[in-house]
Amino acid sequence: MPHFTLFFKTEALRDRLLPAILLRIPPWFEFSACTGTPDVTIGTGEVDRGFPFPVRPGTVYIFDDEIPARAVGLAAPMRASVRVRPIDSDNVLVLRIWHELLHAVGQPADDMIPLAPEWQTRGSGSCGQCGAGSATRLTSPSGMSGSMPG
Repeated sequence: MPHFTLFFKTEALRDRLLPAILLRIPPWFEFSACTGTPDVTIGTGEVDRGFPFPVRPGTVYIFDDEIPARAVGLAAPMRASVRVRPIDSDNVLVLRIWHELLHAVGQPADDMIPLAPEWQTRGSGSCGQCGAGSATRLTSPSGMSGSMPG
């Protein structure tokens, strides 16, 4: 079961999105949460220009629109970054995060239909990426099916 540390740029983003992420993303993923900015590189290409992207595997950076970036989400093996725009609803953002997580673990993400039996199980993991500061070990609640609640 993959474990990701979710870094929220601000407490406001964490307070807004963490409950929805834990409720709606299948428990196949396990999460820890931190507030702040992980080690990132800043994209310089046409698509990723200005986009902060985590350096360490197992990291997801969720940042607000104060960071000028063109893309709204990018993923590489075991890491991802997601931009939160003022026009985005919580449902859109949870789907965007889930989509990038699927890419990060090498799963098909463009159809967003996770029907594998693995999506229905829970496991354990550990968090060591947050270091000093506020880190919380979290697991999605049980009972989530493989589809996104409406």
